Amino acid sequence: MSVSTAVDLRHGLLLNTQDPPAGAAIPQRWQELLVLAGVAEEAGFESVHLPEHHGRDDGFLPQPLVACAALAARTSRILIGTGISVAPLRHPIHLAEEAAVVDVLSNGRLVLALGIGDHRPEYELFGLDIATQARRFDECLTVLLRGLTGERFSFEGRYYRFRDAAIRPVPVQRPRPDVWVGAMSRAGARRAARFGLPLYLDPLTTVTELEPLAAEYRAECARHGHAGRIVLSRWGWVDEDGRVDKWWPHVRLALWAYLVEIPRMAAPEAATSADDLDLASVAPDRLLVGTPGEVARTARDFAERLGADRLVVKLQGASGPWGASLEQAIRLYGRSVISAGGRTVRPTSSTR
Repeated sequence: MSVSTAVDLRHGLLLNTQDPPAGAAIPQRWQELLVLAGVAEEAGFESVHLPEHHGRDDGFLPQPLVACAALAARTSRILIGTGISVAPLRHPIHLAEEAAVVDVLSNGRLVLALGIGDHRPEYELFGLDIATQARRFDECLTVLLRGLTGERFSFEGRYYRFRDAAIRPVPVQRPRPDVWVGAMSRAGARRAARFGLPLYLDPLTTVTELEPLAAEYRAECARHGHAGRIVLSRWGWVDEDGRVDKWWPHVRLALWAYLVEIPRMAAPEAATSADDLDLASVAPDRLLVGTPGEVARTARDFAERLGADRLVVKLQGASGPWGASLEQAIRLYGRSVISAGGRTVRPTSSTR
């Protein structure tokens, strides 16, 4: 018999870190990240997250944990994390050490969201075969979870071998910082459940398409004796009058880039370019857009359908918006969506 619990829906903010086409304004944009983290904290967001990509002409942030340390210095309460970091591209000891340093500097506020990555050129940049991504991820995650406890451990795998290893400094959070597993497939959902970690769902797939992944995750959690937690990521925009005309062009370009780059994503049948993407056809079941009331209702609906207790919203596409309009949207989201509260039903376990 399944058991469910009503929980408060908590909100995170995923920030943009690039400046297409050539990264000319990256110094300015990354300084803005420091300000935006503070705005998010004041607005009531539980967490702020930074993504990761490598070798991009637009200056996409390649080292999110380094930037997380800077955000930690500018904030005091908000959780700070990746969203997501491509774990197989990193040596697990190096990744664990960086994570531990950020957790110490932030006084125990790190959230580490990890994934296997989908971009072949990034694997080639590091001299790795993308066909090994899943197995490398499993080994990296195993080492990371052991190392972040601060205890000494040994490990014998195909790619990594350690004897009597220890991660120093020891993280502030005990038994370790929170680790989420990003997934866009059933295999990824099962992996998160197997490790007993929260499942971080992508911002592009419709909620209807994500429901089988959530069900697969819950079933696998039950088989392994874990309660399971789901974190949902969504693109969104909130405006007092529900206007999205200045926001949609930025997100349309970013959405098209993902549809082209990620093999598992599928563009609408009639679409041959970003200009063919229509908000009216893309938004339903996918985006959090509209007035404060509309966004709050949609957020609760999405979370309820998936059993998610956290929602990470991204208010920017690759090119923006930035500046005052973005800060205004963050504050409006805080006082109208977060402050409005809202509870969601999260399946917690199966009794035998």
